[in-house]
Amino acid sequence: MTVPSSSQLSERPDAKAATMLQIEDLSVVIHRPGRQVAALSNVSFSVAPGEVVGLVGESGGGKSMVARAIVGMLPSGSHATGRVGFDGDDVLRMDAVALARHRGRGAAMCFQNPRGALSPTRTVGKQLIDRLVTHQDMSGERAAESAKELFAAVGIRNPSRRLEAYPHELSGGMAQRVMISLATGCAPGLLIADEPTTGLDVTLTREILRQFRHAADTDGRGVLLISHDLASIAEVCDRVVVLYAGTVVETGPAAKVLREPAHPYTRALLRSVPDVGGGRVVATAGGMPLMTAAPHDCPFAPRCAHATDECRSSRPETRALESDWSLACYHPQQLPLHHRAQNAATPTANAHKRAIQTHNVAQQLDSERSRAPQTDNVAQQTDNDRPLARQTDNVAQQTDNDRPLARQTDNVAQQTDNERSFAAQMDNVAQQTDSERPLARQTDNVAQQADSERSLARQTDSVARQADSERSLARQTDNVAQRMGAVAQQTDNERSFAPQMDDVAQQTDNVRSFAPQMDDVAQQTDNVRSLARQTDNVAQRTDGVAPGRVVLSVKDAHVVYRSRFGSGGHHALRGVDLELRAGETLGVVGESGCGKSTLAKLIMGLVEPSEGSVEVSGRDVRKLSRAERTRAQMVFQDPIGSLSPRRTVGDSIAEPLRAAKVSTAERAEKTEAALTRMELDSSILSRLPHELSGGQAQRIGIARALVGEPDLIVFDEPTSALDVTVQAQILDVIADVAADAGHGSVFISHDLATVRGFADRVVVLYLGRVVEEGPVDEVFDRPKHPYTRALLGSAPRLGETRTADVELVKDLDEADAAAGCALAARCPFVTDTCRSQEQTLQPYGDSRAACWRVPELPALIEAS
Repeated sequence: MTVPSSSQLSERPDAKAATMLQIEDLSVVIHRPGRQVAALSNVSFSVAPGEVVGLVGESGGGKSMVARAIVGMLPSGSHATGRVGFDGDDVLRMDAVALARHRGRGAAMCFQNPRGALSPTRTVGKQLIDRLVTHQDMSGERAAESAKELFAAVGIRNPSRRLEAYPHELSGGMAQRVMISLATGCAPGLLIADEPTTGLDVTLTREILRQFRHAADTDGRGVLLISHDLASIAEVCDRVVVLYAGTVVETGPAAKVLREPAHPYTRALLRSVPDVGGGRVVATAGGMPLMTAAPHDCPFAPRCAHATDECRSSRPETRALESDWSLACYHPQQLPLHHRAQNAATPTANAHKRAIQTHNVAQQLDSERSRAPQTDNVAQQTDNDRPLARQTDNVAQQTDNDRPLARQTDNVAQQTDNERSFAAQMDNVAQQTDSERPLARQTDNVAQQADSERSLARQTDSVARQADSERSLARQTDNVAQRMGAVAQQTDNERSFAPQMDDVAQQTDNVRSFAPQMDDVAQQTDNVRSLARQTDNVAQRTDGVAPGRVVLSVKDAHVVYRSRFGSGGHHALRGVDLELRAGETLGVVGESGCGKSTLAKLIMGLVEPSEGSVEVSGRDVRKLSRAERTRAQMVFQDPIGSLSPRRTVGDSIAEPLRAAKVSTAERAEKTEAALTRMELDSSILSRLPHELSGGQAQRIGIARALVGEPDLIVFDEPTSALDVTVQAQILDVIADVAADAGHGSVFISHDLATVRGFADRVVVLYLGRVVEEGPVDEVFDRPKHPYTRALLGSAPRLGETRTADVELVKDLDEADAAAGCALAARCPFVTDTCRSQEQTLQPYGDSRAACWRVPELPALIEAS
């Protein structure tokens, strides 16, 4: 069969003649003993040669059932009506011989789990050659040559070597490419891809989707792309079909449906998609209904904010909005979808980050320049005595109840010139806190921060000058005198304000004088609220939050997996250094195979470091008892697989408590409390794992991690196998958990958008090395390392066309990290220095990166 090219199709006057797949009024009912399921109800859509059509929706919506109907593989007990037309024939009425021919050269499928679809006992080359011999009538020699060509066509380098590999020897991306070769090798007219990018990192996802786009554009094949990853497929699809509860609710051009959706369900799906820019994710309550018969009303009505009695009593007919855009809804939405504000993190994430700003003074001034976080640092310096916010507020009330603190602080600066030298004013701060905590260390951090950005003193004076530009120096001095008198009276029972200023002068001997330090920030703070009000807000936000203690310390950690046959081994981690404090969330990102899961195992004590050390709450993980190991908990990627199939939900949640020898009564109480926090009914406690949905199972996994009140929680790809709406609900739960000040969180993911949503800091791993680290906003908005730039350039963004700054030139498993820079084999800007000298982390602004060419990169990218 000769497949016409897309250019030939565009010249055809009759659009219907170009239709390859035409599904009309397809309904599928599956009969089981005592029950039945209406899997599909009156589904209609088409796919033309050279066209990529996306089939999207939540799990259980009927997407895979459509694919099975197209290739004639409906489950036993199914009864199908309607028509599945393919090149003029009806697949539902084909006999066995016709179906065998259709499944090879008519339609071919790429399965969600490529390793599961490939035979583990035969090389991938033999499996592909058999396909070519069977469906293309080739000789063995010719089939072997064609197999090499097919591997090269999908981007597999050194195809001769890869043909001899077994499925378990391939990475996830490589196995998916082999699956595409097996499907395209039969020369099908229609290529069906069922969730082909689930579990793949952003660079592999982008490359795999390019292969499908290439199959449509170059070979003229029709492609049906089934996925819940809306952001990824938006870039490659021509049209989109949205399924809900087995019905088509909206269909039309991808550019319209995914940017200006009309159906409330489509809008809910898109609001649930995480955004790498930090936009807010909005979870949709409820779940997919299980239909026992074709719906007589709108199936989305129970979850829809626009539903009326009409929606609940009758099913809307499909009607056209435009010639190629239709939907089934009584209340179509016409406004553009503002489902996120650019760079606006979720409220929970912001609250969490504000708490972290208070605890980590040095890190905060490295990542922020706004007034409130800087005031947080001051509050931190005296939080064992009382927050500086309250002291400043009292001073403001004693001097002038309606005068901003900024004016008062300016008066302090002027009084230092008229009453005592700056050094004398700053005479005894250390004495105030000597009995509680050395201010010297904190002040040293402030001085270092002043060297890298601006001193807090300069910033404060600038605010003061903006707030009171017309006040004369004399009046300010008078106000200072009054304020200093009030301060002396206020702190008489502790220490005078003047002695409080002692050690600051000593710590800042080499810093510029106070007046010059307070000179430039006015331009940055034109419309900022007064410092007094900001201080008060900080005090309210951080009230009751304890200082963050170190809960995880990883120092120069190496992990080598030794060969079972003697010499050699795989160096999975190389010199990793991490520190995490209570109340903080650390994101870990990188491609598959970069060492993320090994790092999780190392932190949990499941593998021992070959070199270096790992401590949880100050204790070496190798020396922890079974009860002490419960201080660190893990939430796994596969929630159902992580639960014992023979234990009830209640037993699984209570396991950490049993290990800690908690009494039966207390276990029951804490288990119930953890379940309540996950918003699950107590009736679920008696269920077994196979009776849970994916979202329920993941909530149980989180409850198990939380129940023992651990110091550290590690989230290892907790949402990768979930559809977008369930993922959004779980992310809400995780954000709430991560905001707790009592423990630290490590969030490991290849999905950059989910990490951006609520991480405070992020580390980028490549081949076991940390190549960049810093505050999450700094790393994501201003990446330094070429590898970070490549990752972010590959991350999908709804409504935007990606243009990557850096394109890596090889596959990860082909890279050699033995010498020099780990990225040298893949970096387009590599030099001999990169190949010969190992790169270490160096500071560049607010973040650190392991690349000596960072200052040159903007010019190199511009020139490339």
